[in-house]
Amino acid sequence: MAAELTLTVTPVSGSTDVSANTSRVRIELSVTTTDGTWSHDGTTEGYLRLDGAQIADLNGKWVDINTTTALYSGEHTAVHAQDGTKTVTVEAGLDMNTDYVDWVYATQLLELPAISRSSSLSVPAITLGADNPLTIQAASPVFTHTLTYTLGSASGTVCSGASGGAVVWTPDISLCAQLPHSASGTGTLTLCTYHDGSEIGRSSYDFTAYVPAEVVPVVTELTLRPVNDNAVLSEWEIYVRGKSRIAYSAQTQEAYGSDVVGGTFSCANLTADGISGTTPVLPAAGTFTPQIQAVDSRGRHTAVKYVPDITVYDYHVPVISASYARRCDSDGTPNGSGIYIAVYCAAACAAVGGHNALRVQVRNRPSGMDWSDYELLENGVERVIYGFSAATSFEVELSATDALGECRSVVYTIPTEEITFMLRDGGSGAAFGKYPERNGLDMGWELHMNGKGLHGLPMPAEDGDAVPWSCVGGYGLGAQNGRYCTNPDNALENGWYALAGAACTTPPGVPGEIGYGHLMVERREASIFQTMKYLDWVITRRSEDGGATWTEPEWDKAPLHEGVEYRTTQRYLGKPVYVQLKAFGALPNNATQGLALGAMEHLVDFTVIAHDPVGDVFVRLPDNGNNPLNVTMWLRGGTLYINTNADLSAYTQVYVTCRYTKE
Repeated sequence: MAAELTLTVTPVSGSTDVSANTSRVRIELSVTTTDGTWSHDGTTEGYLRLDGAQIADLNGKWVDINTTTALYSGEHTAVHAQDGTKTVTVEAGLDMNTDYVDWVYATQLLELPAISRSSSLSVPAITLGADNPLTIQAASPVFTHTLTYTLGSASGTVCSGASGGAVVWTPDISLCAQLPHSASGTGTLTLCTYHDGSEIGRSSYDFTAYVPAEVVPVVTELTLRPVNDNAVLSEWEIYVRGKSRIAYSAQTQEAYGSDVVGGTFSCANLTADGISGTTPVLPAAGTFTPQIQAVDSRGRHTAVKYVPDITVYDYHVPVISASYARRCDSDGTPNGSGIYIAVYCAAACAAVGGHNALRVQVRNRPSGMDWSDYELLENGVERVIYGFSAATSFEVELSATDALGECRSVVYTIPTEEITFMLRDGGSGAAFGKYPERNGLDMGWELHMNGKGLHGLPMPAEDGDAVPWSCVGGYGLGAQNGRYCTNPDNALENGWYALAGAACTTPPGVPGEIGYGHLMVERREASIFQTMKYLDWVITRRSEDGGATWTEPEWDKAPLHEGVEYRTTQRYLGKPVYVQLKAFGALPNNATQGLALGAMEHLVDFTVIAHDPVGDVFVRLPDNGNNPLNVTMWLRGGTLYINTNADLSAYTQVYVTCRYTKE
């Protein structure tokens, strides 16, 4: 005779109890016997165990031969592990208490579906320093929860002992310090689920933390001082057009860990980059409001910081409005044979806020000899000077010098007494109309040939001479061969002048040393038009008052130094067009970056170029030949924005050229 146990273990559908962490199973056991005709007499022994614990005994069962006998059927509760998993183990053994059959056994393992033990969390975007609603979806109402966070190196607890539902999290504003270089960052929320004080589940969620818009750096102080290369102006500590620069320095306060990395200072139609520095030379006079705006490592801008207005005083070199030097008698009566000279010089200088003063002087020399010492003159008052032989010609220089050392001068040649004809001692020369002063033929009269006059006016001797070499039409060389005009303000008469390079004083608004060149002056009465020509560019300006004041220089081809504004000869809707080159910095990495273009009435056009590090060439955006850089650009509120769809940060040299009009 033989026997075999059949053991079946199945889960009971719908029996899971999440809060109790249990499930139910159905257990069925039967025995099948074969061979023989004997029938057992009900004296069996046996057991049925669930997870090692006996749930039924099999004693006293009646088993027939050659048949299947049901031994047990019932449901039982299985307790899951803390993590919600469970594998049920059922064991059975049976002895029919007969010599024909030994003990028979059966074992069944059943893995039950795991019971969820972790609650879940809904997480929106988080604004630091603000109320942020979170929702805990509890897996069971009997569960409690602890919610913690990490952001950068900071960590903390959002809530503890919460049963579930809505939770409001107000992260401290100081957490912005964990995002010093960005306006947003990623943190982690961890939800721990507890039952009866024991942790039964844990889940983590990434969240995006945003620095609120009001977290910006602050400019706490802006200090200014004038920078003047001229020693006298430096003592006066004032701002002067065409002479002074502004040294500025801003004190800033960071915003929760950010660094102030740059800024823009503006004043008097100038801009300068950085939170401290020195502007170019001030191009305009008037009253101006200095201001600065800083930017931090998050790309956030401060509010504009203003300081009290500054006054930029106007300036021009001294102007000689009237002058003369002539032979006379002792009482000043004109006399071409007199041994006295009457000199007169009326001049004016820029007031510079009442600081400036004028010194009018005279000196003389026999032609070709050394100059005498200077003597002071009373401005606008004639003076008679003794000691000028009628047989010798003299040069007389009248000069007006202001407190800054700028000088305007004019040289007059005082001829000898007029006589018809005289031979030079030794027979080496002769003169008509004057005393002979040199070997050869010395002429004091006009020389006429075929009825046409050849005019030999006195040669200029100093910068700013009012009488250059003249020729047909009134034009001339402007200076003796090999000599240069060192200050365009002194070139007031028709003709060409050579500009003196390193020694040349540039007009107000013309930045820096601009090298050797030529100056053409076209004058009609008090109206003067100057054209300064250099190898690479041309500058023009005009005066309507004989050189006392000048219009702002206008460029035909501007050199485009970074951050310097140039007024051009172009016009747009009747207004002057200005041009300026601005540094944009590097192109962003798959992001949008802006550049404030500054104050302007109307942007006529702009171009953007970037240095291609591969080809080592500058290319114009938005396209790079046949390889588009995939960038877009737009203007909004005076700011140029460039958006990239890839990492173009290797393009570190990007420049914007703006052409615009001003109010």
